[in-house]
Amino acid sequence: MKTPKNGLITILCLTLAACGGSGGETKTQSNTPLQSSGELKSRPSVSYSDELIDDITAFTDVAHKVRFFYPSESVAMTNWDAFIAESIIKLAEVEHGERRRIAQELLTGVAPFLQVTQQPPAAPSDSDNVTTWLANSAVKNLVYTRELVSGSYNTLREDERHAQAAHFKTSLLGQTAYVPVYLKQSEAQQGSTYYQYKTYNLGNSVLDKEVCMSTTSRIWAEIQHFWPYFGEVQVDWKPELRKMIASCLHNDAKQTWREVHRSLKLLQDNHINVALPASANPFAGLDWQLPLEVEFVEGKPTVVSGTADALNKVSLGDEVLAIDNVSVNDIVAQKSPWMPIADNLVKSWTLQLALRQSEQTPIEVHLRRPDDTEYSQVLEPLLANEIEFSGQPFLRHYDYYHTVLDNQVHHVIVYNLTPENLSDLKLKLASAKGVILDLRHYPASFEAWRAALGWFVDKRTSAAPMYLHWQSLPDQLGKHAQLAEQYIYPGKLQLRIPMVALSSRMSLSQNEHALAYVQNAGIPILGESTVGINGNVVTSAIFSKNGDSEVKFRYTGMRVTQNDGSVLIAKGIKPTYEVPITRQAVIEKRDNQLESAQSYVTELINSL
Repeated sequence: MKTPKNGLITILCLTLAACGGSGGETKTQSNTPLQSSGELKSRPSVSYSDELIDDITAFTDVAHKVRFFYPSESVAMTNWDAFIAESIIKLAEVEHGERRRIAQELLTGVAPFLQVTQQPPAAPSDSDNVTTWLANSAVKNLVYTRELVSGSYNTLREDERHAQAAHFKTSLLGQTAYVPVYLKQSEAQQGSTYYQYKTYNLGNSVLDKEVCMSTTSRIWAEIQHFWPYFGEVQVDWKPELRKMIASCLHNDAKQTWREVHRSLKLLQDNHINVALPASANPFAGLDWQLPLEVEFVEGKPTVVSGTADALNKVSLGDEVLAIDNVSVNDIVAQKSPWMPIADNLVKSWTLQLALRQSEQTPIEVHLRRPDDTEYSQVLEPLLANEIEFSGQPFLRHYDYYHTVLDNQVHHVIVYNLTPENLSDLKLKLASAKGVILDLRHYPASFEAWRAALGWFVDKRTSAAPMYLHWQSLPDQLGKHAQLAEQYIYPGKLQLRIPMVALSSRMSLSQNEHALAYVQNAGIPILGESTVGINGNVVTSAIFSKNGDSEVKFRYTGMRVTQNDGSVLIAKGIKPTYEVPITRQAVIEKRDNQLESAQSYVTELINSL
């Protein structure tokens, strides 16, 4: 355990988890592993009634509160994924009236000072040496903190990152319970550590109902207790726990995870991703793809690229009306509800899914030309990982990092900058009369773009407001938001010439971080509104074994706003000059955004 220290938070990288009675009596145990009672039994057959699902929901809610906020070595070391899965079986073995007792016995085995009582236990005295959690995340990594710390009860509570209350109140299957968030150091060493299955051999396959329920409850709990955007995204998340647990009863695992995705979609977090085995992944097996790139252009699904053979049959700029006799609008309406994507992107991403299928069967596409004539073509799908589209993709991706356009306007492709090419870029910019900073794709190097932007600022320039949310109580009732400051400083090279930055509908996370600096530096932005998600991600490996895991869950762990403090998530950075990609530009294979940026900078040069 560590003693907490106040100070600045360093952001390393920004992108883009049976003893308390009614009278409060507590028995204690030493910190010893919960041992298996011999050979593990096979998973029993369980019939999951609505009442049992209700009880599992109530139990897992409390279990995760203990997992994240009860401050002991046994809790920190327990394999909670396995503990919860096996506990579900043990709850299912008894009748409803017995489940509260079993739940209490299970939890107090690991957390002996959890008390089922009507009266709150006594708090430690101010001078007691106690242990508590210091956490702004469900997991610890290079950016986020989660660790047990120790100190005097009075001193720790002076730190806003820690709770003022000694306990929190919860309900354990209908009975009032109190869980400590501070324990005396001797108490923090007590409790049994649950390392592995004790009675049943349940494995770690998410196809099994109890493993699935444990997994979905963990996903829900990490969001419930640590996701930092509830103040900005209006969602009633509490009821989703039962829905996500109940989804595990589907015989089709892919349907289970469609339902989980439906819940996650409510969060509007475009970082969210659940990596699943192919047998459970709703997106797995869609290996065959229509040999066309189709994107929404001017609000319509439009052919923007394709293989050379496909483009002999259809034309760039043609509108896609239907795929295999199902209208694109109907496809989007059917699939978008279970895409875990924010509303501002879901139509585009669902469209990409509509272009994929699991078999190599011909696909009929119905299209409309710019002159409003309609026609159909049958196209052979190709393996998605082998498709070679002809020409540039819809969102131009240049393979160089610098070029000179007319009138000495320099096009700097910021997303291709690396520490190795910065020195050469400095020399090339010596002749520049104007600059276009292209941030339409995700940068290759965090250090390189930060260094390069320093050439275009004349004073210390801040990032968009970023907040670490310290959580000392469940349900984010003990939240303390701490501003994590970050700046770019003027570089030795100083360029005071006309310039503009380019944004795109796919600029996200680290792109948006860079564009926020650009905004604060007073540099105009041209292009489209960005994705609308920034902040380091949290990735949790669930049922991890030797570093391997069937399920990995990713979400945003840091809250980032617009420069003025308004909402960024699912809205994005709005450019100074809105210039979407046009249908005519697609037909003529032009980069109309770059052309507009060049015209803008040239006008500024000519006005000097």
